[in-house]
Order: sequence, then structure tokens, then C-alpha cells
Amino acid sequence: MGFFTATATAPFGVAAFLLIGLVIVELVGLLFAQNLSAVLDDLIPDGSGHGLWGDALAWLHIGQVPALVLLMLFLTGFSVGGYALQQVSVGVADAYLPALLASLAALPFGILSMRLFGASLGRFFPRDETSAVSDASFIGRGGVISGGSARSGFAAQAQVRDHHNRMHYLMVEPDREGEEFAIGTPIIIVHKQGAFYRAIRDPQAAAAFIKPPLS
Repeated sequence: MGFFTATATAPFGVAAFLLIGLVIVELVGLLFAQNLSAVLDDLIPDGSGHGLWGDALAWLHIGQVPALVLLMLFLTGFSVGGYALQQVSVGVADAYLPALLASLAALPFGILSMRLFGASLGRFFPRDETSAVSDASFIGRGGVISGGSARSGFAAQAQVRDHHNRMHYLMVEPDREGEEFAIGTPIIIVHKQGAFYRAIRDPQAAAAFIKPPLS
């Protein structure tokens, strides 16, 4: 037990607890129709750019796999790799590596975890990155509530197609006070406020588009 509570292994314990915390926050968010992963995706750049920066983002699957999943992969690789390094150090030299040195040495494990496992997970998360198109391009477009119940102060997930007919998943709230959108409610995006979009009910939405999301 002393191995996991030692000062030299503290960064990896923090990473492990942060990983658990993110899982809990995401699960709680789902209960209240809040999508942490979608918020993170809107805050970070995608991997569609050109040059060295764009190549680096694409190599790490940023923009291809949800940001929260990639963050969890990094924390897992960093924590497991760090503990393994300290275990080897104790076995070989009977002493821990300094915490800072061990943390720097464990960074490649986190990065490789994103690279190696992100490629596999990308097959299960086919994405049309919301941030890859202008936020303004969604204004006036129709969609349907696909997850949770949207009301004032509580956003819910909506499916909206862009002008390329690609599906996007946006977090929306009713634009009108006191209104509530249940799953399957047709909507029209009217503007964006902060990280969330505001929408009104669209009774004229095409019946072909309004169908319950796949479970």
C-alpha cells in the first residue's frame, strides 16, 4: 500500500482519481442531460488543419474521437506507465525516481495510449465534428431532440444536419422561458448562447426526419 501512497507516485494517483472523477461527472451529466464530452469538443481545435500542428492533432485522433475519451486514455496511460516506471525503479535501484522526473518519463505513455487506443475507438465513434463548421451555420436549421429533456437551465442533446447533410450533436435549451422539449421534439436552432444553442419548437419539421434516436 505504501507504493501507491508514496510522494514519488503521487502524480499517478492524482491522474487515476481524476480519471475516476471524469467518469462520475459524465455519468451524472447524462442523468441531467448535460454532455461534458460535447462541451470539451467545442473548446478544443479539431485535427483538420494543415501543417505540423494539424498533423500532430490528427496523429492523436483529435477531432476523430470525442475529447473526453482521449483525455481518459491519456490519464490511463500516464497513470499506468508512471506506476510501472516507479515499480521498475524500485526493483532495480531500490529507490523511487523523483516525482517530476517520473512524470516527464510517463508523458509518452499517455500520448501513446491516445495514439494506439484512439485509433481503435475511432471506429466506434464516427464523428462529424461540430467545431469543423461555423457555429452560425446551424442557425435556422432544423433538428430533433435525441437525448434528455431540454428546459430552461438544462440543455439536452439534439441531432442537427449541416448543409453537407452530415449529422451533428448539439446541446440545446428552449429559447422561450417555461418551454420544455422531450425526446423526439422537432426544433429550429435560433442562436447560440455560451456553449449551448437556443431553439424553438418546429411543428412543421419533415416527418421523415422526426424519428426516435437509435437506442
